[in-house]
Amino acid sequence: CSPGRRWKRSVRRLDETRDDVFEFPVRRMSFGNLRSIARLARCDALLLVSELNLSRCNLRDEGLAVLAASPYLNNLTWLDLGGNGIRAEGV
Repeated sequence: CSPGRRWKRSVRRLDETRDDVFEFPVRRMSFGNLRSIARLARCDALLLVSELNLSRCNLRDEGLAVLAASPYLNNLTWLDLGGNGIRAEGV
């Protein structure tokens, strides 16, 4: 991983390694194999990230609604939701 960017396979793994992950400033975080958008939406560590890549996480409209309700997205300046099957009605 390049400086300022972190890739995690799961939110559980982020919870387990949080101190190590945020030892240095993290600008962008990407997730692969995201199983629970609800768990991510409840993760206050999102406040420490300005760019979030959730592309190809199979979120669909329902997952987007859960993410949008998160109180921890205030510092995001960039969000990639490509390849998630989100319809215009879901936006």
